[in-house]
Amino acid sequence: QTLLVDVRDSVGTMLGGALIDLTRSGFNATSTSSTCGQSFFSALTQASDYILSVSKAGYQTYVENNVEVNGQSRASVILIAE
Repeated sequence: QTLLVDVRDSVGTMLGGALIDLTRSGFNATSTSSTCGQSFFSALTQASDYILSVSKAGYQTYVENNVEVNGQSRASVILIAE
């Protein structure tokens, strides 16, 4: 089970250097988005109760609850400038 996260700003520009936290009960993984705005989490457990948190200086922190990971999953995040 995998999750690909892509991070953009409100006009669609990919954002590198965003801190991405993926958590659920008994699990916590942290990554930083690449220069192309993406981060990849692998070897995950199939579940629908992950919490995805994305933060970057100058932007509001994004939090999404009940993220589902099933097979090759994908999440797209738009960060809003502060």
